[in-house]
Amino acid sequence: MEENKKVLYLMQNVCDKLDTLESNINTIRENKIDNKTFGEFIESQKQILMKQHKLNINQTSAFLSIIKIEESIKSLSNKPNIINQKKEYYLFGKDTPFTSKLLLSIITFILIAFSGFKYIPSYLNENSELKTERDEYKLFYEYFFLDAYSKNNKTSKNIASILNDIQQKDTVLLRYVHKLSKQYNTQLKKEALEKQLEDLEKGR
Repeated sequence: MEENKKVLYLMQNVCDKLDTLESNINTIRENKIDNKTFGEFIESQKQILMKQHKLNINQTSAFLSIIKIEESIKSLSNKPNIINQKKEYYLFGKDTPFTSKLLLSIITFILIAFSGFKYIPSYLNENSELKTERDEYKLFYEYFFLDAYSKNNKTSKNIASILNDIQQKDTVLLRYVHKLSKQYNTQLKKEALEKQLEDLEKGR
């Protein structure tokens, strides 16, 4: 509304000047002023109108600039304030997005994984040792069996029968093997003690 009033004010000024000029021309005609004086009057009025026209143009440009500035200010004032929001996440506390069950599960998983990685090398080492020992026993069996077969077919048949009993988990055979193993370990300990005793006697 204010902008329209300013433009109307400028237009009214132009209309007033034109009315004044027309009134002056009518006055000259009524008074029958000579052509020279009339020409001078017209020239002076022309200069006045040109100055007024330039002034009106400048005022109009100024008013338009003011209108643009006011519109820019209004548009800026109508824009919502942008708030720079930074989200912060907490691992522990009341603001944490994690539940206690989830945290407990994660901690348990980490501990189990750590323990697993810790014992994996030893497990692989033990597995490798067992594989080596198995291969050695297999080679020993093949040698003993084939050597007995080459010397006496009956002995090799006995060995094959013993192997079959082992595979069938024969309790009599297992007890016998356990008894022999115990006697063997006892004999090894006895021999080791006798050797230590001999070393002590030699050291005197």
